[in-house]
Amino acid sequence: MELEFQNTAGPSSGLIMASTVLTQACENCRRRKVKCNRQDPCSNCTTSNLECRPAKRVVEHRPRVVLSSNYQRSIEEINSRLISIEQLVKNLTINDPSHPVEHRKLRHEPENNSKADVSPFHTSNYNSSPSNGGASSTSVQTPVPASFEGDSSFATQTVLAGELVGISASRFQQSSEILDALSSLKDLVNTSSVDGISGGFDDMWFEDDEKPKGLPPMELLPPQFVIMLLRKLREYPSVHYLAYSMRDQMALEKLCQSVYFPTEPVTLGQLTTMHGLLLFLLQEYVALADPILNGWDADAFIKLCEKNLHIGCQSYEIHAVPHIDNVKALLLGIVFAQLSSKPLLSWTLCSAAARHVHTLGYHRERSLKGDSPELADEKRHLFWSLYGVDKNLSLNLGRASNFQDYDIDTEYFSVSSNEAVAPWDRASVTFIFLSKLQGMVYDQLYSATALKKSQGERNRIIADLDRQLVPWLAEWREVQRMITIPNEEGRPVYYPELFDLFFGPTDIIYYSVQTTLHRAASMGEGTRTTEITASCFEAATTGLHCHLKFLPIFRNKAGTNSMDTYVSWILLYTSFTPLIVVFLHSIASNSSSDVKLLQDFLDSLEPIADVSKDSKRLYEVAKVFCRVAKALVESHHQRAAGVALGTYSHQSNTLFLPQDHNIMNLGEGRTDGVNMYGQLPDIFMQDFEGEEGTSFSEGDVEAMSTFFGNWMGSSGPIVDMLNLDFSSCF
Repeated sequence: MELEFQNTAGPSSGLIMASTVLTQACENCRRRKVKCNRQDPCSNCTTSNLECRPAKRVVEHRPRVVLSSNYQRSIEEINSRLISIEQLVKNLTINDPSHPVEHRKLRHEPENNSKADVSPFHTSNYNSSPSNGGASSTSVQTPVPASFEGDSSFATQTVLAGELVGISASRFQQSSEILDALSSLKDLVNTSSVDGISGGFDDMWFEDDEKPKGLPPMELLPPQFVIMLLRKLREYPSVHYLAYSMRDQMALEKLCQSVYFPTEPVTLGQLTTMHGLLLFLLQEYVALADPILNGWDADAFIKLCEKNLHIGCQSYEIHAVPHIDNVKALLLGIVFAQLSSKPLLSWTLCSAAARHVHTLGYHRERSLKGDSPELADEKRHLFWSLYGVDKNLSLNLGRASNFQDYDIDTEYFSVSSNEAVAPWDRASVTFIFLSKLQGMVYDQLYSATALKKSQGERNRIIADLDRQLVPWLAEWREVQRMITIPNEEGRPVYYPELFDLFFGPTDIIYYSVQTTLHRAASMGEGTRTTEITASCFEAATTGLHCHLKFLPIFRNKAGTNSMDTYVSWILLYTSFTPLIVVFLHSIASNSSSDVKLLQDFLDSLEPIADVSKDSKRLYEVAKVFCRVAKALVESHHQRAAGVALGTYSHQSNTLFLPQDHNIMNLGEGRTDGVNMYGQLPDIFMQDFEGEEGTSFSEGDVEAMSTFFGNWMGSSGPIVDMLNLDFSSCF
């Protein structure tokens, strides 16, 4: 093909144009990615003293672009959406508006029988099978966004290599061989980005045909009932949504529109999140005895929402596919797992959600730059909510956190501009720093690496963390004052009377963390003595007093039916370590005031002992400790007991307990059927109340001091002592 045009002046002119015009950039300019003036030779080649050659137009030399599986999946999703729309139109066409809506307890207004159910999900019969026309008919595989990869990843290094090619090409302009090599390198980089290694999301199933073709069967609440709840929510926000600092109070409405009136396929994450939010709302309205529930079987609807939340949170797709909807679903599952006194399930769900937010890059601020301000703030909120739960569980369960502070730079979520909501947001943001301190306590004092630190270094760490805890409490007091004390300007605050239900136990959590911090004073390799300092005693005593102060407040505001919330969230993991510390101090110092505090704590547990099996266990074990402490302090052996229980200094208010590393401790496993948590001292088996003058030897008390010296000196959670066999003590 001719690559030049002759002068059209005709042969009579006797001239050919001195610089022939090319139809495209020359070969050198094309490789160097610079603008060519299309002359022959071009100005760039003339300046660089290079041979100007017309660009080759051999198509087959270009890298071939092969459609990846992503294109195929997109086509399949389009087809699925078309099928969904066709099904929706069909339902709208054949729907019988006279079909009755049945429930276990029907609303008595006859107008419900005339409502048409236009949702493709199954809602017409509460007890029927959802196999036909159910949720699975409109489902698709959860769409997965691009994954976040750090600076050391192959993809990031490939991009940097491409940038290096461009920089190098602009510098090396004197050699065609160098230009050829750089051009080949860039072509290789571009080809790798198209047909390179998998991003990982196609590898979440062993085979493509094993991917779920639809959603698991889910029964939906009646649309009329849901619409009524949404109208109520529009009038006044949910206190649960405020307490958990949910970014959009009307997020539930958007989800319900997507599910009940879908214009595109609904994912399992959306369905699970919707039912979790509805569960929050229903439980709140039931607790408040809201008349909006009159005529509806709210208990049945709560069970239905719980069932659907469980189905979603226990599915492989929610756990494996990183997507914002799946993160929301898991976060709701975490909350309800803790409310059900299932800390290990809560940890499992939290770990899955942590993987998702790291894969999606929510922990790095640069991954949020392309999002709208609202979406970026929602992602920050999800991240920090998971962070707080994770750090708390990490310290309570004695496990390493899923979030490493050195790899986090995302900002805190913003405080609402609505003055009635802002104090609740500030409370949530303030709690983030307490969560960070909890993580630091574990990482720096209880982790495997921390246990190898010297005693002097551990003491410096404890002093430093304690200095950070004290100002945090002062800051929290200010946040608390903004909500609970009416301000002079009369600015409205939503639900100030219910603030204590959600944030009232903060003092209990604070002093529990402080007790755990000072408990770590004498841990580590080679330690032969456990030291319980005056600061540890003071924090434990204050923590139990805070419990005694808060429990009546919670019972009066929440009622006895909601006590399981307090037991599951607060009591178990904040009271037991302070209980053991006060128990030891009472015996070592022969303190009647400590014995009275133990008895008051026991009396406070009795009304809630039957709330759950965990509260029953705590009550029974606390009763044993109270009985032993009372007997040792009040008996004529109290002087001997005080001396035998380690070494106590009245001047410094410090107790030293011996350790015996030959005795099995927490976490050493089972051998020959021996309980992994060890065996209780014999003194706990004695019936002090049954016989007057019941005797025990000083050796019994010494054995008890060694037992608690081993426990307090180990890095395991003290709450695990509840797993000991107390059956012979009751």
